[in-house]
Amino acid sequence: MEKLKSSEEVCEIAKQHVRKLQDDLEASELESAQAAMKLCFQYGFCAGQMLIRARSVICDS
Repeated sequence: MEKLKSSEEVCEIAKQHVRKLQDDLEASELESAQAAMKLCFQYGFCAGQMLIRARSVICDS
């Protein structure tokens, strides 16, 4: 009986470890998505500024 309890404890520890890894992965994925959104915004803003400048150069000519 003691060995079975020990196996159950090992199983529970493994489950907790897997849950922690899943939580860490979800947090990492969220951080990656946020970083990607930030880059898209920055590049989108830069591209928008270049279009505005190009338009003003063309219109002022």
